[in-house]
Amino acid sequence: LTMTRGDGGQNMMGPELFEALGIVRSAELEAMHRFDGVEQYFTRAFEFGYSFSVEETFQKWGKEEILADAVRMIRTMRPDVLTHMTPTGEGGGQHHQSTARLTQEAFRAAADPTRFPEQIREGLRPWQPLKMYHRYRGIGMGGRGGPVGPPPPGMVGMNTGVFDPILGRSYAQVGAEARSMHRCQSMSQLRGMPGERISQWMLEEAVIETADREGDLFDGIEMGLDRFKDFVEGEEAQAGFFMEGLEALKGHVSRAEEAFNALEPWRTLPALRDGLSTVRMLRTDIAASSLSDDAKYDLEHRLAVKEDQFVNALALAHGIALESIAAEGEVVPGERFNVDLLVVNEGPEPIAVTSVEVTTPDGWTQRRESGETAGTISGGSGLAAVFAVGVADNAEYSRPYWVRNPEVDRFDILKPELLGTPFEPGPVQARVTFRSGGIEAVLEEAVQYRYEGAWVGTEKQQRVTVLPALSVNVSPRTLVYPTGAESRTISVDVVYKGTGEARGTLRLDLPAGWDVTCLLYTSPSPRDS
Repeated sequence: LTMTRGDGGQNMMGPELFEALGIVRSAELEAMHRFDGVEQYFTRAFEFGYSFSVEETFQKWGKEEILADAVRMIRTMRPDVLTHMTPTGEGGGQHHQSTARLTQEAFRAAADPTRFPEQIREGLRPWQPLKMYHRYRGIGMGGRGGPVGPPPPGMVGMNTGVFDPILGRSYAQVGAEARSMHRCQSMSQLRGMPGERISQWMLEEAVIETADREGDLFDGIEMGLDRFKDFVEGEEAQAGFFMEGLEALKGHVSRAEEAFNALEPWRTLPALRDGLSTVRMLRTDIAASSLSDDAKYDLEHRLAVKEDQFVNALALAHGIALESIAAEGEVVPGERFNVDLLVVNEGPEPIAVTSVEVTTPDGWTQRRESGETAGTISGGSGLAAVFAVGVADNAEYSRPYWVRNPEVDRFDILKPELLGTPFEPGPVQARVTFRSGGIEAVLEEAVQYRYEGAWVGTEKQQRVTVLPALSVNVSPRTLVYPTGAESRTISVDVVYKGTGEARGTLRLDLPAGWDVTCLLYTSPSPRDS
C-alpha cells in the first residue's frame, strides 16, 4: 500500500508533473511489480509537493480520511505482518514519516469495530495483524556486509543476497532490477552485484509472544496451511470436516513439492489437480456449515487466494501460454478493431480447451472472425482465433478513476469499487477455460496492444484505451496580456483519432476589437493527425 502516487515529485524523463506524474509513477510501480509479484494499492492522498512536517501533511491530506483508507486495506487484505518506513527523522519529505505514523495507528484501529464502522456495515470485518516492523537504517552498517557490532534489541536482520538456483540470482538482485523501473526518479539502471545483503527491520509492536532475537519477520507465525486452524479455534466440534480436508490439502501440497522438477514441472499435475479440487470442496462445505460467521469469513478469504494459486500453478505446470493482442491501442466510440488470441500448450500433457473468448463492457460487440475456440491441444500445439470487437457508440472514455479535490490535497474517487487499485481494468479481456484431467480452470488477462518504442528499449504494451475522436488542447492555459502589448502566440492543437475522414473549422473566440492571425496550419492527414 503506497499512500500517494508520487504526484509532487520531480520528473527526469518528461514534462509530466503533479496528477500526470502520479499516473507515470503508478505505471512504473506496475512495471516494477512484474519482477517481484507484489500487488500494488494506493490511498486517496495527493502528494502536494515538499512537506516540512507530519502535522502539515496530515492537515493537507485529512488524517482521518487517509487513515480510513489504510484501515480499509488492512481489513480487506488481512495481513499477518505489517511493515512501514522509518517513522522519525528531521529530513525533508515528511510524507514518508507521515505514512509510517498512519500505519502505526492503523495496526490497532483495523481491529477496533468502532473505528470507521461504515466499513463494517459494508461487509468488511475487523482484523488484527500479529506483528509490525519499521525499516531500520541504524548506524554501524558495514557497507556490503552486515551490521558492525551487536544489533539493538528488536532488530531483525535478513540476508536477501542468498543465491536462488531457480531464479539464477538473489532476491536482492531481483530487487535492484525492479527498482530500476522508477525511471522518472532516475533510479540506478545498474544490475545488483552478488553477495550478502542484510535487510534490517525493527520490531515495533506484536500481539503474540516474540523471541529476544528474531531471524525473520514471520518468526512465531505459522506460515503453512496450519495457520488456517487458528480461525476455527474454539469451534473444533463443528470443524471436523474442515480439519479432515485441511490434512488432505497438506498432503496434496507435499506430493506436489516432492514431484517438482524444474525441468519437468508437469510431474506435479496430479497433485495440483487434487489440491485444487480439495480447495473448491472446502469452500463449498464451509459456506454450508454451522461454523461462525467470523470463521467462515476468514477461511473463505484465504481459501479464495489458495484457489487462485492452484489455478496459476496448474497453468504453469502445463506450460500454458496465453497471448491476447489488440490491433489497436487507442480506439474511439463506434470503431471496430481485431483481437488475436493464441493459446499454446508448451508441455507434453494434453489439455482440453473448452472456450476461448473476448469479454467487453455492456454495449460493445465481439464476434469470432476466424480460427478455433475449442479443442484438445497436445504438447507444442495451440489454438488461434481472431475476434472483431466493436466499441459502443456511447463507450466511456478511458481516464483515471480518481480526480483531485480542489479543497484538500486528496483525491475524490469516481468509482468507489476501484478504491486502492492502480488503474481501472482494461475494457477488453481475454478468457480461456480449460480442463486438466477433468478439473476445469479459467485464465483471464487484459488484452494488450504491442508496439516498439521510438527509442531504445524492449517491447512496449498498453491496454486498449478509449479516446474521443477529436480533442483540443490550448497552450498556455493562462496568459498574462498587458494592455497595449504586442501580439502573443497561442498554440492550439487538434488531434483526431478516428479512422475515417473528418472535416471542420478551427477558430478562436475573441473579445470585440481583437484580431487573430493563423501562423501555421497543417492540413488533415490520416489517423493521429
